[in-house]
Amino acid sequence: MTPVFLEYKVIHDNITYYIIYIFIYNLSLKLVTMYTINPNSHTILSYNVSLEPQQIFSNITGISTYYSFDGKKILAYENNNGSIIVAYNGLILKKVSNNSVRYLIAANYPGIDNSKFPNLYKLAKISIFDTNIRVLVLGVLLTILSSFVLKIMVGRYDKVR
Repeated sequence: MTPVFLEYKVIHDNITYYIIYIFIYNLSLKLVTMYTINPNSHTILSYNVSLEPQQIFSNITGISTYYSFDGKKILAYENNNGSIIVAYNGLILKKVSNNSVRYLIAANYPGIDNSKFPNLYKLAKISIFDTNIRVLVLGVLLTILSSFVLKIMVGRYDKVR
């Protein structure tokens, strides 16, 4: 079962990271698990937090527009200067502020979408079999193999003498 969640991509001062809010008790803001994922440093931080409604909701009204989300169009409001786009249910879809842009990229949220939960390791660009590890494993295997071959050769040489 996919949990109720919101996944935002944040670009702040040319640094990209992801924030995922997982609602533990339906849509209550009192206890939410928040993941902050930084692909540049390959880190995943997890917090249990209580959210203020203004962190993910806004009650602005403005020009009616459509927000393109995962191939779907969501009916939304956009304020006059275009710095915030909010779905009709009040959920912030995109917010632009000083040197920062935050926009929704995935959600399993009523009235928005039923996306699958994202792979946190993939977002953080963590791979247990990256190139450096493969070279290390290959080196260890070759070392074990060569020591085994050397042991056999020394054993045969000792038998001959």
